[in-house]
Amino acid sequence: MQGVLGKVPVEPLVYLSNSPLAHGMDRGMVWMALLGGGRIGFKSTGMTMHEGLCRLNPTMFVAMPHFWSELHSDAHSVPSHELADDRADSHESLRIALTKARLGRRLLVANTGGAPIAPAVQSWCGQLLESGHLGNNYGATECPGISMDGAISTSCEVMLRPLEDELEENRDAEPAVSASEQHDEQVSGITIRGEIMTRSSRNA
Repeated sequence: MQGVLGKVPVEPLVYLSNSPLAHGMDRGMVWMALLGGGRIGFKSTGMTMHEGLCRLNPTMFVAMPHFWSELHSDAHSVPSHELADDRADSHESLRIALTKARLGRRLLVANTGGAPIAPAVQSWCGQLLESGHLGNNYGATECPGISMDGAISTSCEVMLRPLEDELEENRDAEPAVSASEQHDEQVSGITIRGEIMTRSSRNA
């Protein structure tokens, strides 16, 4: 578990899965939980994420950035004067405590990915976890687990396969994009440099 969950011990290992068929990160966590001897709960259709979290009380969880952004927005939409404590320095602590209650009673570690997340949201949501950090796996969709927070794992080798090699192998194949699409990409400033290749004992 260390590559994705860091060095925080997860015991018991209980994971809430939301959409394993749609998101590789969720699917990968299901595999990891099974291989680690853990238990998995699947959110039912019609059930909100918060209902699933409160019913299962998972110890690990992953969600798209919009979930964490909504938590952050909801917490800070409560005016300070409506919080029970009038001291300004305790307002943030109360917001964190109230938000923690929406995540179940024992969430230790959590990750996000699939889209960029605002650094301020990631940092604030990390305070909701026992690990103190919300991990970000964005950017590794095709090879989940090779990076965390924008840094490649030391157990992985990454190289850029030159575009010329790919073109040589597919010289007789139909072009992936039309000439007009290629022109649009050039106009928008997108430059295709090659194909990212990874090798690791942890990835098939």
